[in-house]
Amino acid sequence: MKKIIFLLLAVFAIFGCSSKNKSFTLTVTAQEDAELTDGSAVALTYRAKVGEKDSTFIFKAPLQNGVATIKGSTDGIYRAGLYILESIDSQIEGRAAAMLFLENTNYDIAIGRDEIEVNGGGELQKVSDSLSKLVNNLYEEANFKALQDAYMADRENNALLDSLMKVGSKLQEDAIEITNSYIAANPTSIYALNDANDNKYYISVDSLRGLVSLFENDGKLLNSNLFQALKSTLSERESVA
Repeated sequence: MKKIIFLLLAVFAIFGCSSKNKSFTLTVTAQEDAELTDGSAVALTYRAKVGEKDSTFIFKAPLQNGVATIKGSTDGIYRAGLYILESIDSQIEGRAAAMLFLENTNYDIAIGRDEIEVNGGGELQKVSDSLSKLVNNLYEEANFKALQDAYMADRENNALLDSLMKVGSKLQEDAIEITNSYIAANPTSIYALNDANDNKYYISVDSLRGLVSLFENDGKLLNSNLFQALKSTLSERESVA
């Protein structure tokens, strides 16, 4: 627990500024081991409410000399999927290669054979990436992948299964503690607001009302689409309570 708190101190100190840009730019670079050639393409897609309707926004760009650039603008912060396509005309199918918190700022994305690295983005993207790295480090230190591989090679070994379950359960608890610790230290941050939106249908109306009041009293994020979505859900749930 002390180690988790120590690691979080760096995250607490780094972020606090929101993007003031009026547009976004994604610069996507294919690494040599990605085996992507010119003619391949990338696509970015997200859903947003326009008036009373949900609309899907799609941006595509071809790889040229191993680089694709997507430019656009958005009126808030949205979860967006990044897809790798065989060509600019290919349909967007399956699971996204990476998920982003898209807002009007710059992103540098490196596509490798086994992983995609995202640099840049706004505060929400950066905090989420930093916390995810802390969690990934815990899994690496616990040699969780080696435990999984050992069990997959010997599924009749109950001792291996028990060890895998025990370590996995502890790692999940630590991951939740990382998130909760950040939110406790930054209760009115954009990360805390996004987490509130993720859980707005799973908490009581009184708890949701308390969260809305918390952000209203703070005042910094009242014009964000995330706060408006949270407030709208409160009204919706109060009307049927």
